[in-house]
Amino acid sequence: FPVTIKGGSRKTRPTVCVVSYLDLDSRDIAYEVVEDPEGIEKYGVIKTEISAFACTSRGQAYRIGEWLLYSERYESEIISFTASIDAGVLVRPGQIIEVADPVRAGARRGGRIPAATTTVITVDDATGLTAAGAELSVIMPDGSIETRSILSIAGDAITVNNAFSVAPNVNSVWIYQTSNIQTSTWRVLSVQEQDGSTYAISAIAYNDSKYSYVERVTAH
Repeated sequence: FPVTIKGGSRKTRPTVCVVSYLDLDSRDIAYEVVEDPEGIEKYGVIKTEISAFACTSRGQAYRIGEWLLYSERYESEIISFTASIDAGVLVRPGQIIEVADPVRAGARRGGRIPAATTTVITVDDATGLTAAGAELSVIMPDGSIETRSILSIAGDAITVNNAFSVAPNVNSVWIYQTSNIQTSTWRVLSVQEQDGSTYAISAIAYNDSKYSYVERVTAH
């Protein structure tokens, strides 16, 4: 199914965040100003405000501001696509999902499984795939995802180094990844059933490295 990605204008994203929190020393509302120097240099001061509910720490208020600016800068893209029923019934709002987008990858790197054993997965099209340094991920019968290193590829049959726990179902989904071709990560916003067999899914860009980025600051 086609994938649509939209993103807001960078010039409207905040570069300064004013975080209000409760200062226990003064017993009054205090304000912590967090800035994105690179964003200010490019787009000027674009201010936003946020109230840190139940926050009594200046350091925590600063981290909230860092989190908001990072999210606005790196997680503003929205993706929309239609999934078949086998994927649609498993996805829920708030879940973190991975998407194999052929537009970003430059080639088709996923599809359906016509036949499978625990060690040999026959895919619908293995054109251009190589075994060296590659991994194969498949959706298991219980809805979980398992990933194995690829041992060899012969025609459309992919043999993995270590067996999957069980054989994937026929018509389930496979994804091929290398260090240069990887899936993108998204947090699900909504899932809507369309006609009983397809589901419309929208999600926002997600990057779990933002938490280590926010926690890098120890001076506040």
